[in-house]
Amino acid sequence: MMEMVRAVRRLPGVAEAEGRLSLMLRFRTAPHRPWQVIELFVLPDDGETRVSKVRPEIVFEPDPASWTPGAWPPPRRTIVLERTSLLVGYLGLAPVRLDDTITIETADGRLREIRLSGLAYDFSRIPATFMGRAYGYVDRETLEWLGGAPGYNELYVLTNNPADSPYNRRIAEQVRAHVERAGVRVTRIDVARPGELPLHNYFQAITIVLGTLGALALFLSVLLVTNAITALLLQQTRQIGVMKAIGARPRQIALVYAVYALAFGALVLSLALLASRVATQSFVNFLAYFLNFKLGTFTTPAGVIGLQIGMALLAPLLASLAPVLSAARLTVREAIAGQREDRRHSGVRLAASTRDANTIFRLALVPTPVILMLGNALRQRMRLALTLTTLTLATAIVVSVFSVRRSLFETFEIIQATSCHDVLVTLVRPYRVAQIEHLAQQTPGVAYVESWGSASAYRLRPDGSEGSVIGIIAPPAESAFFTPEVVEGRWLLPGEDHALVISADVRRFEPDLRVGQSVVLKIGNREAEWRIVGVTQGLPGVPFMYAGQPYLAQITGAVGQTREIRVVAVANDPGTQERVAIALREALENAGVGVAVAQTRIEEREQAATLINIIVSFLLTMATLLAVIGGLGLAGALSLNVIERIREIGVLRAIGASNGASYRIVIGEGVAISLASAVMGIVLALPLGDWLSTAVGMTFLRIPLHYHVALDGAFIWLAVAAGIGIVASLLPARAAVGLTVRDTLAYDG
Repeated sequence: MMEMVRAVRRLPGVAEAEGRLSLMLRFRTAPHRPWQVIELFVLPDDGETRVSKVRPEIVFEPDPASWTPGAWPPPRRTIVLERTSLLVGYLGLAPVRLDDTITIETADGRLREIRLSGLAYDFSRIPATFMGRAYGYVDRETLEWLGGAPGYNELYVLTNNPADSPYNRRIAEQVRAHVERAGVRVTRIDVARPGELPLHNYFQAITIVLGTLGALALFLSVLLVTNAITALLLQQTRQIGVMKAIGARPRQIALVYAVYALAFGALVLSLALLASRVATQSFVNFLAYFLNFKLGTFTTPAGVIGLQIGMALLAPLLASLAPVLSAARLTVREAIAGQREDRRHSGVRLAASTRDANTIFRLALVPTPVILMLGNALRQRMRLALTLTTLTLATAIVVSVFSVRRSLFETFEIIQATSCHDVLVTLVRPYRVAQIEHLAQQTPGVAYVESWGSASAYRLRPDGSEGSVIGIIAPPAESAFFTPEVVEGRWLLPGEDHALVISADVRRFEPDLRVGQSVVLKIGNREAEWRIVGVTQGLPGVPFMYAGQPYLAQITGAVGQTREIRVVAVANDPGTQERVAIALREALENAGVGVAVAQTRIEEREQAATLINIIVSFLLTMATLLAVIGGLGLAGALSLNVIERIREIGVLRAIGASNGASYRIVIGEGVAISLASAVMGIVLALPLGDWLSTAVGMTFLRIPLHYHVALDGAFIWLAVAAGIGIVASLLPARAAVGLTVRDTLAYDG
């Protein structure tokens, strides 16, 4: 085999070639833990891979104390884990540490204790968080100790022009022809796309979602600035009148406050540049582990800095434009009087309505502090409207995110409900159906067994390239516990040949596929043309296709054989599922049947939940930021209200109002505004959540989610909104209590 690798290196257009060996085995971290799947790869003796390079992980950011730099290359009879394997909770590797041991079952059934000697980073590998299995790296002697055979089963090739995808495809076909002439069967070719991550589609989807929420955050920030500028102009209306009385023109007044807005933006720009750098670096570090890429030197592109500068300067300027122009157009009389003529008349009407409301409230025995609180909140209607708008939008987005999370899990439950099996058993090779079903039926706890067909396929695209591996599943035509949910087209007909139903996630890797389209698949060394007749929902991150069982068995040469059984247990609780999975594995292996994996339904749910929770965490992070912006807007509005009511506070203090009464008035106002915005936001979240659920579903799963309103999230947010109202009111309330009667009556504002 080594001579063949040397011969490939000498081919025209090949810059480097490297043979590798991989082996799929089972492992567990403790006797009480279930068996999981690990894929082992052999590294060169010096640890220096030259194509699709594997490198030691020097610093494991999620837990640097437990994973100091380990040994590299892996010493004899030790294993180096790929770093993303530690991020999948159900694999059981999260609590392990450097120099701990795990148990690996060899290919011939023996158990080996092997020490963990470090972590590795493998860019070309799809992360364990998506594949649901661990990755490990060993030397050749260790793999043979674990039951592996000598030689290679993978060939990695680097071309002379790696940035040219068509050129890479031509060289790959040339290498295939050379290898097959040497008598080695090539089952598939995978050509990397230059300049793209292995999970490029997910990266793009996350970017779109975060960009949308970032735009909403910017819009709320504009409302916050508009509120602040409006309040400032109301405070300085008389000063504007004085400036106009001594000859200032509207353009000059507008210019003064435009410069103020620019200064406001410039002041926060330095803080924003620093904060955005820290936040971006933390987020990208997390994303680097989630999507498995390595960061180089962290830099902020000049274009991004320019965009920040533009937003920091233009956003306050545009936000202040309307209130500044309105103030600049005031006449001297209106400015000195402190209000427009039209506002004066509306103020009279408001005062009259407030007196009527006060009368009604007194008749209803409403306490005086509540009357003052409501009157204060309604005094500056524009400010109140802006504050309510900011908090309402923040609430709507937060509650919508709760609904998206609920919809994701509900959609996942609906997808899982299409198959009501409790244990899925995959065998290392095909075995006779009658033998496997008989052994399974005799296992304690098993109520029903079905044999399914399965195979791995690669799409041959029209341009001659091969797609990623996609599993084909062939359920029985009259399955007793499988009811697929078809979202487009139709389901397979009994006895139908050449027909495929694809899961929606297949379109993430093959976006051009449509119902009615013909597609060429390569299964083993056989190529066949199929026709897509339908699309079903599927688990996130798991692309697969359905085919008729008899026809797939004919193509794969497995008539009367199976590599997969699905079992219904006598009970579907987690404990029973785990016991049945263990009993099935033991019964089959005792009969000489090789079991690759026995996965319970609970483990399938945990695998999907890992991806769903990561998606939701992105959304909740942005929603929390929006809630903070809303809280800041409320705190600013309440502070301005206190400043405008300084004299009234002094009068209340003069006639004996206590500190507690002042606290209750200000805090009550904040809570009332916050709760009112929460109610409006929850109402707005009903259509917004539906739209966001559809957008997230189409972006990440290629299907619209089954929308469910998160009522529990709405009630939780009502409590949080009350808390935001209290926290935002504390500083303004403290400022009101700290005022003396003398200070308040002497205030000239």
